[in-house]
Amino acid sequence: MKSERRHEIQENSLAHFLEGIVEQAKPHATMIGGVALALLLGFVGYVILNTDSGVVKNEEWSAVYSTLDQSFRVGEDDVKRQEVAQEFATLSTDFGTSRPALWAEYFYGQQNLTQASDLAFSDPQSATADIERALKSFQKVYDSADLPVLKVKALWGMAEAYELQATKESLAKAKSNYEEVMVIWPDTNTSLLAEERIKRLDNQGVDGFYAWYRDQDFVARAAEVERENRAPLEGGLPGMDMNLENPGGGLFDTPGTNKPGAGSDPLFTPSMDLKGAGGEGTAPKPSSFTEKEKEAADKAAEPMGEEKEAATEEKSEEAAKPAAESTEEAPAEEKPAAEQPAQEEAAEEKAE
Repeated sequence: MKSERRHEIQENSLAHFLEGIVEQAKPHATMIGGVALALLLGFVGYVILNTDSGVVKNEEWSAVYSTLDQSFRVGEDDVKRQEVAQEFATLSTDFGTSRPALWAEYFYGQQNLTQASDLAFSDPQSATADIERALKSFQKVYDSADLPVLKVKALWGMAEAYELQATKESLAKAKSNYEEVMVIWPDTNTSLLAEERIKRLDNQGVDGFYAWYRDQDFVARAAEVERENRAPLEGGLPGMDMNLENPGGGLFDTPGTNKPGAGSDPLFTPSMDLKGAGGEGTAPKPSSFTEKEKEAADKAAEPMGEEKEAATEEKSEEAAKPAAESTEEAPAEEKPAAEQPAQEEAAEEKAE
Protein backbone atom coordinates (compact mmCIF):
# COMPACT_ATOMS: atom_id res chain seq x y z
CA MET A 1 0.00 0.00 0.00
CA LYS A 2 2.86 2.37 0.83
CA SER A 3 4.57 1.92 -2.53
CA GLU A 4 1.27 2.26 -4.43
CA ARG A 5 0.40 5.45 -2.61
CA ARG A 6 3.88 6.87 -3.19
CA HIS A 7 3.69 6.00 -6.86
CA GLU A 8 0.36 7.81 -7.15
CA ILE A 9 1.70 10.95 -5.47
CA GLN A 10 4.85 11.00 -7.58
CA GLU A 11 2.81 10.50 -10.71
CA ASN A 12 0.58 13.41 -9.75
CA SER A 13 3.65 15.53 -9.08
CA LEU A 14 5.23 15.02 -12.49
CA ALA A 15 2.74 13.85 -15.07
CA HIS A 16 -0.49 15.81 -14.85
CA PHE A 17 0.95 19.04 -16.20
CA LEU A 18 3.31 17.62 -18.86
CA GLU A 19 0.74 17.10 -21.62
CA GLY A 20 2.35 17.61 -24.99
CA ILE A 21 5.97 17.57 -23.74
CA VAL A 22 8.29 15.67 -26.09
CA GLU A 23 10.21 12.85 -24.42
CA GLN A 24 13.48 14.22 -25.71
CA ALA A 25 15.56 13.10 -22.74
CA LYS A 26 14.69 9.40 -22.90
CA PRO A 27 18.22 8.28 -24.02
CA HIS A 28 19.61 9.58 -20.71
CA ALA A 29 17.58 7.13 -18.67
CA THR A 30 19.44 5.39 -15.85
CA MET A 31 18.15 3.92 -12.63
CA ILE A 32 14.70 5.45 -12.48
CA GLY A 33 13.66 4.39 -15.97
CA GLY A 34 13.50 6.19 -19.28
CA VAL A 35 9.94 7.45 -19.07
CA ALA A 36 10.24 8.86 -15.55
CA LEU A 37 13.55 10.60 -16.25
CA ALA A 38 12.22 12.06 -19.50
CA LEU A 39 9.25 13.43 -17.60
CA LEU A 40 11.56 15.02 -15.07
CA LEU A 41 13.73 16.66 -17.71
CA GLY A 42 10.67 17.72 -19.65
CA PHE A 43 9.28 19.31 -16.50
CA VAL A 44 12.46 21.34 -15.95
CA GLY A 45 12.55 22.42 -19.58
CA TYR A 46 8.87 23.35 -19.51
CA VAL A 47 9.35 25.63 -16.52
CA ILE A 48 12.48 27.29 -17.89
CA LEU A 49 10.95 27.95 -21.31
CA ASN A 50 7.84 29.50 -19.79
CA THR A 51 9.58 31.76 -17.30
CA ASP A 52 9.13 35.50 -17.74
CA SER A 53 10.84 36.64 -14.58
CA GLY A 54 14.19 37.39 -16.12
CA VAL A 55 17.37 35.43 -15.87
CA VAL A 56 17.08 32.20 -13.92
CA LYS A 57 20.23 30.86 -12.37
CA ASN A 58 21.06 27.47 -13.85
CA GLU A 59 22.47 26.24 -10.56
CA GLU A 60 19.12 26.72 -8.83
CA TRP A 61 17.32 24.59 -11.38
CA SER A 62 20.15 22.08 -11.33
CA ALA A 63 19.88 21.77 -7.55
CA VAL A 64 16.11 21.29 -7.71
CA TYR A 65 16.43 18.70 -10.48
CA SER A 66 19.24 16.82 -8.68
CA THR A 67 17.25 16.59 -5.45
CA LEU A 68 14.13 15.53 -7.33
CA ASP A 69 16.06 12.78 -9.09
CA GLN A 70 17.42 11.63 -5.75
CA SER A 71 13.89 11.41 -4.34
CA PHE A 72 13.13 8.66 -6.86
CA ARG A 73 16.20 6.66 -5.88
CA VAL A 74 15.75 6.38 -2.11
CA GLY A 75 12.96 3.78 -2.33
CA GLU A 76 11.69 2.64 1.08
CA ASP A 77 14.62 4.10 3.04
CA ASP A 78 12.87 6.42 5.50
CA VAL A 79 16.09 8.06 6.65
CA LYS A 80 17.12 9.04 3.13
CA ARG A 81 13.60 10.19 2.35
CA GLN A 82 13.78 12.53 5.33
CA GLU A 83 17.11 13.83 4.07
CA VAL A 84 15.62 14.52 0.65
CA ALA A 85 12.66 16.35 2.19
CA GLN A 86 14.98 18.48 4.27
CA GLU A 87 17.05 19.28 1.18
CA PHE A 88 13.95 20.58 -0.61
CA ALA A 89 13.14 22.77 2.41
CA THR A 90 16.68 24.13 2.40
CA LEU A 91 16.54 24.95 -1.32
CA SER A 92 13.23 26.74 -0.87
CA THR A 93 14.68 28.89 1.90
CA ASP A 94 17.96 29.60 0.07
CA PHE A 95 16.39 30.57 -3.25
CA GLY A 96 13.86 33.01 -1.78
CA THR A 97 10.88 33.80 -4.01
CA SER A 98 12.25 32.48 -7.29
CA ARG A 99 10.44 29.83 -9.26
CA PRO A 100 13.01 27.17 -8.39
CA ALA A 101 12.34 28.02 -4.74
CA LEU A 102 8.59 27.57 -5.24
CA TRP A 103 9.09 24.24 -6.97
CA ALA A 104 11.40 23.14 -4.17
CA GLU A 105 8.70 24.14 -1.68
CA TYR A 106 6.12 22.20 -3.66
CA PHE A 107 8.26 19.04 -3.66
CA TYR A 108 8.88 19.49 0.05
CA GLY A 109 5.12 19.39 0.52
CA GLN A 110 4.93 16.25 -1.61
CA GLN A 111 7.56 14.51 0.54
CA ASN A 112 5.53 15.27 3.68
CA LEU A 113 2.33 14.08 2.01
CA THR A 114 3.98 10.79 1.04
CA GLN A 115 5.25 10.31 4.58
CA ALA A 116 1.77 11.02 5.96
CA SER A 117 0.17 8.42 3.69
CA ASP A 118 2.67 5.83 4.93
CA LEU A 119 1.96 6.58 8.61
CA ALA A 120 -1.79 7.10 8.41
CA PHE A 121 -2.57 3.63 9.84
CA SER A 122 0.42 2.96 12.07
CA ASP A 123 1.12 6.42 13.55
CA PRO A 124 -1.80 8.82 13.01
CA GLN A 125 -0.30 11.56 15.20
CA SER A 126 2.88 11.75 13.13
CA ALA A 127 0.79 11.55 9.96
CA THR A 128 -1.28 14.52 11.13
CA ALA A 129 1.87 16.60 11.64
CA ASP A 130 3.13 15.65 8.17
CA ILE A 131 -0.22 16.60 6.62
CA GLU A 132 -0.10 20.02 8.30
CA ARG A 133 3.39 20.67 6.94
CA ALA A 134 2.29 19.56 3.47
CA LEU A 135 -0.75 21.85 3.52
CA LYS A 136 1.39 24.78 4.65
CA SER A 137 3.85 24.23 1.78
CA PHE A 138 1.11 23.83 -0.85
CA GLN A 139 -0.68 26.94 0.37
CA LYS A 140 2.55 28.96 0.18
CA VAL A 141 3.12 27.80 -3.40
CA TYR A 142 -0.48 28.55 -4.38
CA ASP A 143 -0.33 32.06 -2.94
CA SER A 144 3.03 32.91 -4.54
CA ALA A 145 2.91 31.13 -7.92
CA ASP A 146 2.25 33.06 -11.12
CA LEU A 147 2.16 30.01 -13.37
CA PRO A 148 -1.11 28.09 -13.82
CA VAL A 149 0.75 24.79 -13.77
CA LEU A 150 2.23 25.54 -10.36
CA LYS A 151 -1.09 26.70 -8.94
CA VAL A 152 -2.77 23.53 -10.23
CA LYS A 153 -0.09 21.37 -8.64
CA ALA A 154 -0.50 23.17 -5.32
CA LEU A 155 -4.30 22.81 -5.45
CA TRP A 156 -4.02 19.11 -6.24
CA GLY A 157 -1.56 18.51 -3.42
CA MET A 158 -3.84 20.26 -0.92
CA ALA A 159 -6.83 18.24 -2.15
CA GLU A 160 -4.99 14.96 -1.55
CA ALA A 161 -3.92 16.11 1.91
CA TYR A 162 -7.53 17.01 2.73
CA GLU A 163 -8.66 13.56 1.58
CA LEU A 164 -6.11 11.96 3.87
CA GLN A 165 -7.53 13.91 6.83
CA ALA A 166 -10.86 12.25 5.98
CA THR A 167 -13.12 14.62 7.93
CA LYS A 168 -16.33 15.95 6.43
CA GLU A 169 -14.93 19.47 6.39
CA SER A 170 -11.64 18.41 4.80
CA LEU A 171 -13.42 16.33 2.14
CA ALA A 172 -15.52 19.37 1.24
CA LYS A 173 -12.31 21.38 0.86
CA ALA A 174 -10.81 18.66 -1.35
CA LYS A 175 -13.85 18.76 -3.62
CA SER A 176 -13.59 22.56 -3.85
CA ASN A 177 -9.92 22.32 -4.83
CA TYR A 178 -10.65 19.82 -7.61
CA GLU A 179 -13.35 22.12 -8.94
CA GLU A 180 -10.86 24.99 -9.05
CA VAL A 181 -8.40 22.81 -10.95
CA MET A 182 -11.07 22.27 -13.61
CA VAL A 183 -11.51 26.04 -13.87
CA ILE A 184 -7.80 26.85 -14.16
CA TRP A 185 -6.97 24.02 -16.57
CA PRO A 186 -10.11 23.12 -18.52
CA ASP A 187 -10.08 20.61 -21.37
CA THR A 188 -7.02 18.78 -20.09
CA ASN A 189 -6.32 15.33 -18.76
CA THR A 190 -5.74 16.88 -15.36
CA SER A 191 -9.22 18.41 -15.54
CA LEU A 192 -10.71 15.00 -16.37
CA LEU A 193 -8.91 13.44 -13.41
CA ALA A 194 -10.22 16.20 -11.15
CA GLU A 195 -13.74 15.46 -12.37
CA GLU A 196 -13.29 11.78 -11.51
CA ARG A 197 -12.13 12.69 -8.02
CA ILE A 198 -15.21 14.84 -7.51
CA LYS A 199 -17.49 11.99 -8.57
CA ARG A 200 -15.72 9.66 -6.18
CA LEU A 201 -16.19 12.09 -3.30
CA ASP A 202 -19.89 12.37 -4.17
CA ASN A 203 -20.24 8.57 -4.04
CA GLN A 204 -22.02 7.51 -0.85
CA GLY A 205 -20.06 4.29 -0.74
CA VAL A 206 -16.78 6.16 -0.74
CA ASP A 207 -18.13 8.53 1.90
CA GLY A 208 -19.00 5.47 3.97
CA PHE A 209 -15.39 4.35 3.79
CA TYR A 210 -14.17 7.73 5.01
CA ALA A 211 -16.72 7.60 7.83
CA TRP A 212 -15.37 4.18 8.85
CA TYR A 213 -11.80 5.42 8.53
CA ARG A 214 -12.45 8.39 10.82
CA ASP A 215 -13.74 6.17 13.62
CA GLN A 216 -10.80 3.77 13.65
CA ASP A 217 -8.19 3.81 16.39
CA PHE A 218 -5.38 2.20 14.46
CA VAL A 219 -2.79 2.82 17.17
CA ALA A 220 -4.79 0.98 19.83
CA ARG A 221 -5.53 -1.88 17.46
CA ALA A 222 -1.85 -2.15 16.46
CA ALA A 223 -0.83 -2.26 20.13
CA GLU A 224 -3.44 -4.94 20.84
CA VAL A 225 -2.23 -7.08 17.94
CA GLU A 226 1.35 -6.68 19.12
CA ARG A 227 0.44 -7.79 22.64
CA GLU A 228 -1.39 -10.82 21.27
CA ASN A 229 1.59 -11.78 19.13
CA ARG A 230 4.02 -11.41 22.03
CA ALA A 231 1.88 -13.27 24.60
CA PRO A 232 3.70 -16.48 25.70
CA LEU A 233 1.95 -19.76 25.07
CA GLU A 234 1.86 -21.19 28.59
CA GLY A 235 -0.15 -24.28 29.51
CA GLY A 236 -3.18 -25.28 27.48
CA LEU A 237 -5.65 -23.20 25.61
CA PRO A 238 -8.12 -21.12 27.66
CA GLY A 239 -11.01 -23.29 28.78
CA MET A 240 -9.23 -26.50 27.76
CA ASP A 241 -7.91 -27.86 31.08
CA MET A 242 -6.84 -31.37 30.16
CA ASN A 243 -6.52 -32.52 33.82
CA LEU A 244 -9.72 -34.55 33.82
CA GLU A 245 -9.24 -35.72 37.42
CA ASN A 246 -9.40 -32.16 38.72
CA PRO A 247 -13.01 -31.31 39.69
CA GLY A 248 -12.29 -27.63 39.23
CA GLY A 249 -11.83 -27.95 35.51
CA GLY A 250 -12.81 -30.52 32.96
CA LEU A 251 -12.39 -30.65 29.23
CA PHE A 252 -15.20 -28.17 28.54
CA ASP A 253 -14.96 -26.07 31.69
CA THR A 254 -13.93 -22.45 31.80
CA PRO A 255 -11.24 -21.41 34.30
CA GLY A 256 -12.53 -20.50 37.77
CA THR A 257 -15.79 -22.47 37.68
CA ASN A 258 -16.62 -24.69 40.66
CA LYS A 259 -18.58 -27.90 40.62
CA PRO A 260 -21.21 -28.56 43.34
CA GLY A 261 -19.57 -30.22 46.32
CA ALA A 262 -16.17 -30.22 44.68
CA GLY A 263 -13.43 -30.14 47.29
CA SER A 264 -9.85 -31.18 47.58
CA ASP A 265 -10.64 -34.86 47.21
CA PRO A 266 -9.27 -35.86 43.80
CA LEU A 267 -11.62 -38.84 43.63
CA PHE A 268 -14.78 -36.81 44.07
CA THR A 269 -17.09 -36.57 41.09
CA PRO A 270 -20.34 -34.56 40.70
CA SER A 271 -22.38 -37.79 40.77
CA MET A 272 -21.35 -38.31 44.42
CA ASP A 273 -23.17 -35.17 45.57
CA LEU A 274 -26.15 -36.83 47.31
CA LYS A 275 -27.92 -33.52 47.96
CA GLY A 276 -28.26 -32.49 44.32
CA ALA A 277 -27.03 -29.55 42.38
CA GLY A 278 -27.41 -27.22 45.38
CA GLY A 279 -24.26 -28.68 46.87
CA GLU A 280 -25.42 -28.27 50.52
CA GLY A 281 -23.52 -30.04 53.20
CA THR A 282 -20.28 -31.93 52.98
CA ALA A 283 -20.04 -34.87 50.68
CA PRO A 284 -19.17 -38.15 52.47
CA LYS A 285 -15.81 -39.64 51.91
CA PRO A 286 -15.46 -42.51 49.47
CA SER A 287 -14.62 -44.93 52.36
CA SER A 288 -18.01 -44.30 54.06
CA PHE A 289 -19.81 -45.42 50.95
CA THR A 290 -17.87 -48.71 51.07
CA GLU A 291 -18.76 -49.43 54.75
CA LYS A 292 -22.45 -48.74 54.26
CA GLU A 293 -22.60 -50.83 51.19
CA LYS A 294 -20.87 -53.70 53.02
CA GLU A 295 -23.27 -53.46 55.99
CA ALA A 296 -26.28 -53.41 53.68
CA ALA A 297 -24.93 -56.40 51.81
CA ASP A 298 -24.40 -58.36 55.05
CA LYS A 299 -27.95 -57.66 56.20
CA ALA A 300 -29.38 -58.71 52.90
CA ALA A 301 -27.31 -61.90 52.94
CA GLU A 302 -28.71 -63.23 56.31
CA PRO A 303 -32.31 -64.05 55.22
CA MET A 304 -31.04 -65.43 52.03
CA GLY A 305 -28.81 -67.88 53.98
CA GLU A 306 -31.70 -69.08 56.18
CA GLU A 307 -33.95 -69.64 53.21
CA LYS A 308 -31.19 -71.55 51.50
CA GLU A 309 -30.65 -73.84 54.52
CA ALA A 310 -34.40 -74.53 54.78
CA ALA A 311 -34.60 -75.38 51.15
CA THR A 312 -31.64 -77.72 51.53
CA GLU A 313 -33.24 -79.53 54.45
CA GLU A 314 -36.53 -79.93 52.61
CA LYS A 315 -34.74 -81.41 49.64
CA SER A 316 -32.86 -83.84 51.91
CA GLU A 317 -36.07 -84.99 53.61
CA GLU A 318 -37.85 -85.46 50.30
CA ALA A 319 -34.93 -87.49 48.99
CA ALA A 320 -34.88 -89.64 52.14
CA LYS A 321 -38.64 -90.46 52.06
CA PRO A 322 -38.65 -92.29 48.70
CA ALA A 323 -35.61 -94.26 49.78
CA ALA A 324 -37.40 -95.49 52.91
CA GLU A 325 -40.57 -96.36 51.05
CA SER A 326 -38.67 -98.42 48.53
CA THR A 327 -37.00 -100.28 51.37
CA GLU A 328 -40.31 -101.16 53.07
CA GLU A 329 -42.26 -102.19 49.97
CA ALA A 330 -39.62 -104.40 48.33
CA PRO A 331 -40.06 -108.17 49.54
CA ALA A 332 -37.13 -110.11 50.67
CA GLU A 333 -35.64 -112.18 47.99
CA GLU A 334 -36.10 -115.96 48.47
CA LYS A 335 -33.01 -117.80 47.58
CA PRO A 336 -33.67 -121.30 46.13
CA ALA A 337 -32.20 -124.24 48.05
CA ALA A 338 -29.28 -125.89 46.69
CA GLU A 339 -30.90 -128.41 44.44
CA GLN A 340 -27.81 -130.25 43.45
CA PRO A 341 -26.94 -131.63 46.90
CA ALA A 342 -30.56 -132.89 47.43
CA GLN A 343 -30.57 -134.74 44.18
CA GLU A 344 -27.29 -136.41 45.15
CA GLU A 345 -28.80 -137.57 48.49
CA ALA A 346 -31.85 -139.09 46.73
CA ALA A 347 -29.66 -140.93 44.34
CA GLU A 348 -27.63 -142.39 47.19
CA GLU A 349 -30.81 -143.68 48.96
CA LYS A 350 -32.04 -145.41 45.84
CA ALA A 351 -28.71 -147.13 45.44
CA GLU A 352 -28.91 -148.55 48.95
